[in-house]
Amino acid sequence: MAELWAIYIGITTAWNRGFTKLVVESDSLLAVGLLQNGCSSCHPCFSLVQSILSFVAAGGDFECRHILREANQVADGLANYGRSLTNNLHVFENVMPFISLVVLADVSSTIFLRGF
Repeated sequence: MAELWAIYIGITTAWNRGFTKLVVESDSLLAVGLLQNGCSSCHPCFSLVQSILSFVAAGGDFECRHILREANQVADGLANYGRSLTNNLHVFENVMPFISLVVLADVSSTIFLRGF
């Protein structure tokens, strides 16, 4: 499941950069459910879910929330931009110009309605 891999890579990258308190927001209800409730050992994503949850066991503070796709505009913009890049991972130290207006809307709690 791509969403779980993205969460795993994001958490691992943040942990390696010294961040230990993380809030993950995902529009994948399935991924959030697996991380909040766990899954059986015969589930195909069991090992990946356990790897993500091991972050908490290692002393990290981790919260996972489901949000609507419309409330996840920054992630959507970054994902769309990422499709044009050749390398697998890019870490941005500052807000990139192409996403700055969306970040501002997110910070100011602007609501995006479905279907408009």
